[in-house]
Amino acid sequence: MNIFLKKQLGFTMIELLVVIAIISFIASAAIYSVQVARIKARDTKRIADLSQIRKALDMYFSDNNKYPNTNDNWARSSAVSGQMYTNWENLKIILGPYMPKLPNDPINSNQNTWTGGFAYMYRNLSINPKTYDLIAYLEDANNSNICKFKCQTFYTGGSVPWCSDCPPNGWENGGPGIYANH
Repeated sequence: MNIFLKKQLGFTMIELLVVIAIISFIASAAIYSVQVARIKARDTKRIADLSQIRKALDMYFSDNNKYPNTNDNWARSSAVSGQMYTNWENLKIILGPYMPKLPNDPINSNQNTWTGGFAYMYRNLSINPKTYDLIAYLEDANNSNICKFKCQTFYTGGSVPWCSDCPPNGWENGGPGIYANH
């Protein structure tokens, strides 16, 4: 009989800490992956929504030979305090025959879209009723559809573009996530 051998009945503290650390790492990786998937899903919805709105605008143009007038103001899917935006509801009424339910941004925050707020924005300039701007802010700054990667220039009247040439020479008003659908 050997009195020096004891039978171990449990786990050591080190073994438990290693297992907890591994489980924590796997859980945090899973949470991050889910968050990235949600961001990509919302951006995909934004792009699809703007495409559908553009189609409704084109049908309106086909019938009226102009785009809906916003009196040079932005129609925005959510209100921003202290900003002059025409009511998105008016655009819903105008486009109703072509698109019964005008969508809102998946987040639809009340922050300014130019500085990272999430809302859809539409504007028609009275100087050219045959053009319009339709924009959204994408969450994924590396999305290949945003202005800085599309290398396109859009002017909204005046001489300053709000979405222009590729970096490093391009100028982009409002941050890296602006997506335009014209």
